[in-house]
Amino acid sequence: MLALSLAVGACTTSEDGYARLQRAVKNPDIGREAHSECTEIVGMKSQKVRKQLAEAIGVSRAMAPSIYCKRVFDGVTSGRLTRADWDSLDSGRPTENLIRVVRGRG
Repeated sequence: MLALSLAVGACTTSEDGYARLQRAVKNPDIGREAHSECTEIVGMKSQKVRKQLAEAIGVSRAMAPSIYCKRVFDGVTSGRLTRADWDSLDSGRPTENLIRVVRGRG
């Protein structure tokens, strides 16, 4: 599960910061830009990390960066991911809820 948190490496944020993030990515232009940047960052990770990520979320290695980022940002905008889930991206210990969401089960 380490690959799930290493993929983006989000910054730990305050409750207010997380609320601002949620509002910002609901804007279609900002949401597309965030998804694009996330996909690019994840796509630049090592082959090993991308392979682990693909296996963890059950998609092809080629599609893993885009699908992972879509699920993360969909989780943020819908409220399925909490600030604690977001912060766990940095810790190397993703929450069970984060794992569920990026696997498409949350």
